[in-house]
Amino acid sequence: MIEPLILSRILGIGMILFSSVLILNDESLKILLRLWKTKEYIFISGFFYSLAAIFILSFHSSWDFQFLLVTLTGWLFFIEGLFRLIFAEKISLIIKKESPIKIIKAVLFLTFFIGVALITITII
Repeated sequence: MIEPLILSRILGIGMILFSSVLILNDESLKILLRLWKTKEYIFISGFFYSLAAIFILSFHSSWDFQFLLVTLTGWLFFIEGLFRLIFAEKISLIIKKESPIKIIKAVLFLTFFIGVALITITII
């Protein structure tokens, strides 16, 4: 069984790296937005979100207060993955109509701080 501390570190570092690259590099964000406009990308990313969620929840599904953020992250990945799998075409149509850069940047900052919180759990 993977220890919650290791899982928390892996998730935290991944979230910090991913969000930092997209926050600091506008060109990467534009590439991601172009991909998001295709329903195929949304569907495939939904599969990977669901797969990551199943991995997280298989090894850590404890509602213990110290690692609550890890469990919630797993369930959020699972819900997002299902939405992407089921509503891929509708999501791509919404993104094609509106380019929600401000919302995406806000979500990226939130992702960054969740990553910091996950790493902080491992230090305490």
